[in-house]
Amino acid sequence: MPDMTNMATPTDDKSDGNALAVGNLVNAADPLTKKILSAYRHDVDYTKNLDIIRTFNCAHLEAAASFFGASPGSHADKTKRYQNRTTLADYIIIQLESHFPCDCEGCGEGYAVKLGESPRVRCFLCQQGSHDCEAMDGTLGSLTGSVWLCLPCKDKNNKIETFMCNRSAEDPESVLSDE
Repeated sequence: MPDMTNMATPTDDKSDGNALAVGNLVNAADPLTKKILSAYRHDVDYTKNLDIIRTFNCAHLEAAASFFGASPGSHADKTKRYQNRTTLADYIIIQLESHFPCDCEGCGEGYAVKLGESPRVRCFLCQQGSHDCEAMDGTLGSLTGSVWLCLPCKDKNNKIETFMCNRSAEDPESVLSDE
């Protein structure tokens, strides 16, 4: 059977690209992690997935966190990094979704960070890795001391900013002041 983890991920259909990304991760995962990744639904929102994933026991959740590179700690020496299943499920969802296809703001090309790859920088909000292209070299080179946002997170935040500006123009009392 061919190795599916290095196949190109299509970006023309977001849902198909997300499903393929989840499938690639499932193929690479250990048996406990496969159960969690298989339960993830790319066609529902974050809250629904959080409800689904946090129902798994600690062994499954810790295996999945380790799969994505976290060190959850152990019960024996009381070094648990995550104090509850909801926090651990949140980490797993963020890490899983960071492998979804994304469009590069620099070159416009679709890309996806594969399992085991180390992007130069990760989005401050969603952990999506940056694209490794010439167009991003200049952008990433000027980030000293600041954070990077991927294109989807920038778009979401621009919509929020626009909404808040429009709302405050309609109702000045609707935005909290610094006082």
